[in-house]
Amino acid sequence: VCGSKAEMNTETGRCECSAGYGGDATNSFVGCSPCGSSSFKDTVANMACTPCPQGGTIAGDVSNATSADECLCGVNAVLNAESGRCECDAGYKGDAASTAVGCSACGTREYK
Repeated sequence: VCGSKAEMNTETGRCECSAGYGGDATNSFVGCSPCGSSSFKDTVANMACTPCPQGGTIAGDVSNATSADECLCGVNAVLNAESGRCECDAGYKGDAASTAVGCSACGTREYK
């Protein structure tokens, strides 16, 4: 019987952390923990969760995201598929990868 947030992988014959939970179900000192507010895990495996793109977070109170699609960029920011990070949208300046800075509207004599 597998512990909390884990399930039996019939291919490997061992307990592994469920999707949305990172860690190692075979190690009682490590166990399986929710991925948190800025990462996800889409497979059943004993491995760490995958971080959202830089500047991205999981929406709402979800702490066990199972897909990269659940990662969202901040206000006035979009995901740049080429760089894999959040960037300020057109007409906004700042640093979308930093929640402390974020993206704000360009001034009347600025553009982006």
